[in-house]
Amino acid sequence: MLMAIKIILLLICVVIIHAHTSDNHYHIIIDAGSTGSRLYLFQYILQHHYPIINVISTTKNYGGLSNVGSNNAGISLKQLLDNAQAEILRRNLNNITIDVLGTAGMRLLSSTEQESIYNDIKSYIQEHYTFHIGRVMTISGEMEGIYGWLEINYLRHTLISNHKIVKGFYDKLDVELDVGSNDELYVGLNDELDVELPVGVVDVGGASVQITFANNVVPNMYFNNILNDHAYHNLSYVVNHTDSLITKSLLGKGLRSTRLSMNKHHLAHTCYPSNDTNSFDFDVCKSLYINILRDVKSLFSVGEQHFIVIGAAYTTYHFFDILDGNDRQHVQQHIKHICNEWKIDDHMIKKVYPYTSEIDYCADAVYFDTLLYDVFGMQFDNISIINSINGRDVNWVTGALFYEIASGNM
Repeated sequence: MLMAIKIILLLICVVIIHAHTSDNHYHIIIDAGSTGSRLYLFQYILQHHYPIINVISTTKNYGGLSNVGSNNAGISLKQLLDNAQAEILRRNLNNITIDVLGTAGMRLLSSTEQESIYNDIKSYIQEHYTFHIGRVMTISGEMEGIYGWLEINYLRHTLISNHKIVKGFYDKLDVELDVGSNDELYVGLNDELDVELPVGVVDVGGASVQITFANNVVPNMYFNNILNDHAYHNLSYVVNHTDSLITKSLLGKGLRSTRLSMNKHHLAHTCYPSNDTNSFDFDVCKSLYINILRDVKSLFSVGEQHFIVIGAAYTTYHFFDILDGNDRQHVQQHIKHICNEWKIDDHMIKKVYPYTSEIDYCADAVYFDTLLYDVFGMQFDNISIINSINGRDVNWVTGALFYEIASGNM
């Protein structure tokens, strides 16, 4: 059944009760995903109770941490760690804390297997680097969903309210960051600018899917006052004392894991481009995916909220050039046309990124159509599929840092 994660949306503007400071802080988070890991070096400041977070650098590798074994876990992150160390030395920084956060791939392992992998990582970092070791752990799917929701709405400025912004609030964020022009994401908003309601977020990974959205009662109940300093003191308190954010993590229902399940069916060929003996069949393929996802379909209703879809969806929709489709039927017809005309024998398969080849896109397009519309029951006009906001790549990691700062853990 659904898990109600307890959080009030209103307070995010005022949630951070730290000393006023313009000092730069730095933090590293490694997102250890099911198909690869990505390291983020963050810079953040605290100004007027609000975190200003920027990404200084990112590095990624391929191959999930859960697949490398406990003896090779630490060294598998060497490229990421070396690059981060070089950047830190270049900037003459010290006392930098690093978190390594595993997601769905690690959740599939036993607690003993996870502990062995994380112990190897901690030992490797201690032996070869000067980082302070922070959290090295597997995060729950629910927290991954909350982090993603926080990140998207933080970058969209929808962690505030749909009412008028207090005059001059953002103009007071007169900070200087050394990372280029990204600070414009957070400053310079006009006085009395109307801000939209927070959006729901669907994050599709290789092994799991997270869906997180505000309870329908929230806009009426909580979006009345801005910068209400006495509301709550920190985000942790909110997580434990209110019922306004709904999140669900679907382990084993991610893009790659669901495709692998589908491939076991004798009609799996209907999900792939035509060849001499078989033809792509959108409807038959959809029926296979509906069967796999049938236990998810009755879990909840998302209503008419607007959703941002992040993760693997953007790559698939971009491939078919359907990010700006007119309606669902038009998108489906376009997928059918491409996949029926696309002959495997005429196609030189190339890797777009590891674990996915171009011929998988037909199956993946059907998966997303099924998941978003048939399973989650979303409306076509209420979905935006993106991979960035104002030029900044999106996932959940900035949200994780925001949460830790807001919870008083930094």
